[in-house]
Amino acid sequence: MADLETTPNGERHSARHDTPPTDAVGRRGAPPQYDTEKEGYAGISSGALDHIDDVRAARDFAEMIVDTVREGLLVLDLDLRVKAANESFYRHFGVDPEDTVGRFVYDLGNGQWDIPELRELLEGILPHEKVFNDYEVEHDFEGIGRRVMLLNARRLDDHQLVLLAIEDVTERWAGERELRLLNETLEARVEERTRQVRELSRALTLAEQAERRRLAHLLHDDLQQVLHGAQIQAEVGNAERVAALLDDAVGMARSLSHELSPPLLSGERLVDLLDWVAQRKRSLYGLDVKVEVVGECLMPEEDLRVLVYQLVRELLYNVAKHAGTDRARVTAERAGHRVRVVVEDEGVGFDPATLEEVAGVGLGLPSVRDRLEIVGGRLDVESTPGEGTRVALEVPLRSE
Repeated sequence: MADLETTPNGERHSARHDTPPTDAVGRRGAPPQYDTEKEGYAGISSGALDHIDDVRAARDFAEMIVDTVREGLLVLDLDLRVKAANESFYRHFGVDPEDTVGRFVYDLGNGQWDIPELRELLEGILPHEKVFNDYEVEHDFEGIGRRVMLLNARRLDDHQLVLLAIEDVTERWAGERELRLLNETLEARVEERTRQVRELSRALTLAEQAERRRLAHLLHDDLQQVLHGAQIQAEVGNAERVAALLDDAVGMARSLSHELSPPLLSGERLVDLLDWVAQRKRSLYGLDVKVEVVGECLMPEEDLRVLVYQLVRELLYNVAKHAGTDRARVTAERAGHRVRVVVEDEGVGFDPATLEEVAGVGLGLPSVRDRLEIVGGRLDVESTPGEGTRVALEVPLRSE
């Protein structure tokens, strides 16, 4: 602003003082001085002070927001030097501000951040795309071990800055990996169980067909022959012989009926069922079977009794046909909420590692195992060539 001055001759004219202006940020090169009498800064208006306070408040507010972020955050210049980091970064990676601010990002932690993937992101992708999201990086860090991180970055060209956010997802990643492995395991188990069911269905079909052939053989070669003999004796008038042959035929039919569906299957006492199976094997194959049952071994579920009956009958059949011995032992006992039945012999034995289903031997041990697993049971086989075989069946009791 121009001032009016009076010259010695009384004339007045304007004069301009070239005093440099003072603005809100003190651009005169020296910091503003605080006037204690006026309780203010010399040369700065109250509006300018408000502006300074606003800037400081905004800066403090931004810093508080950054420090509140749970993920580690680095503020880099365009040369990738660290200008600032938040508390989460310092705390999580165990570093101090004096060892962080002003350093190249790759030099942090004695070079621990010199990661090829990070270089590619910051130097190859970010300058062109200005942003990248959720890039997964796995790296070993001194002091904290192997970590999995998700990196997010923004290039702020207007401010000549790069914001790099680092989220440690190691725990989540480990949980997801465990879940994936669990799913894969479950899928594999489902596939295996499906295969078992298919194989079991095939084995049951073959066993059913073999049983039908056996029944047809009994009906044709035994019962039919007896009835034909009775017919011949009736034609010659030998009533006594006819009666004897008919008695034999009735006995065969009754025996066949009992073998197909033993009346003892309706009872819960396992000892009665096992004794009956032992008697049948003795009469059919001359196999001397000793039965030992510990305590009162009851099986309330009829389907499980049928299963035990079928499996023990199959195992004793294998002893009679393949073990090379005429003796066997069957023991049974309660084991917690399960019934354990053991069939053992002192025959020729075999190598359990070579368990294979043999055609014409009924279900075979692999199918016995599969049938038990379907109901939650288990099959244990112990055998040594020349030293006999021990097969243990464990069947869960659902009622327990």
